Amino acid sequence: MPTKKNFHLILGLTFLFIGLYGVYDEIYNVVDFIKGIVQPITLAVGGFLLFLGMQRGEAGAIKNALLGAGTLILVVGFYGLYDEWYAFSDMMLGVLPLLCIAFGGLSLIAGINKLKA
Repeated sequence: MPTKKNFHLILGLTFLFIGLYGVYDEIYNVVDFIKGIVQPITLAVGGFLLFLGMQRGEAGAIKNALLGAGTLILVVGFYGLYDEWYAFSDMMLGVLPLLCIAFGGLSLIAGINKLKA
């Protein structure tokens, strides 16, 4: 029966092994995760550049460059999301094992620290 002291340890080991099995079972989705993460990053960078361009008060070359680059990167990001939809959806499936490993490891470390205390 898990107690309050070893709960993190048991849960951390469980999620760590679930994540490792998920990576083993869904390795192609984990690889597609790396390919699919490019589109959301591109969209975030384009949106950030547009935000920076809108924050500049005076009209000038820097403001126009930021707005132009942000718009271009957003268009490329949306096209990449459309073109690589399956890679993006595989990214969502491939991230689950990696999150299980990460949170399982964190929970395992927290459980070990609780047992030491």
